Amino acid sequence: MRGLDIRVAFVMAKLALITDPTKEDLFFVLMDAQAQGWYDEQAGETLPVMFADEPMLREAWMLGAKSAEIDDEIASCDCCNDGTGDPCPLHD
Repeated sequence: MRGLDIRVAFVMAKLALITDPTKEDLFFVLMDAQAQGWYDEQAGETLPVMFADEPMLREAWMLGAKSAEIDDEIASCDCCNDGTGDPCPLHD
């Protein structure tokens, strides 16, 4: 099931915070959820069911999906791809 491994890691990271509040595992799990959002958006997938009821995972996934949309927009922008390597004023 898509997103299950990240959801399990999320629960484990939240439990680890009880014993050691300085652990950074949760940050890395949220980065994984964001990356999943990017890849899912590229593949045309929707929010995984495993993320739907957890606000932190849902928001991270949505941020990744939005980043993929922006990347696609820039990739198809003639002004951004004019050979200079600089984005156009709209995407700067």
